[in-house]
Amino acid sequence: MKSLLDRIKEQCRVDPATDCWTWRGFLNEQGYPQFRVATFSNQPILGRRLVYELAVGKLTGHHVVVSTCGDKDCLNPLHLKKLTRAQMAKKILIHVNEGLTHERRKQIAAKRRGKQLVATWHP
Repeated sequence: MKSLLDRIKEQCRVDPATDCWTWRGFLNEQGYPQFRVATFSNQPILGRRLVYELAVGKLTGHHVVVSTCGDKDCLNPLHLKKLTRAQMAKKILIHVNEGLTHERRKQIAAKRRGKQLVATWHP
């Protein structure tokens, strides 16, 4: 019987160049992989958090999991890193101060995946 982590990997597209596991399933409103797993009380759980807990170990409530590759739908455990909420807030502040907005990070991640983003017009 395959492990849950193996089953998750099967539902990803593995990029041979970056080794990113790009999730091909459900994404939440913010574009992040999300699951409902019976062993995790059937509550929605973010894909990164689930994969990190399966591969590394249990997280406390004040931790978040970020991808080190910049791809928000990557679930490769080797690309995931645990941060406290305070560390995450500091990281966001540094990115904003450097001019790396969310849209710019999306463009960088899309370029790494070989996708072309279409600019949207907002009146």
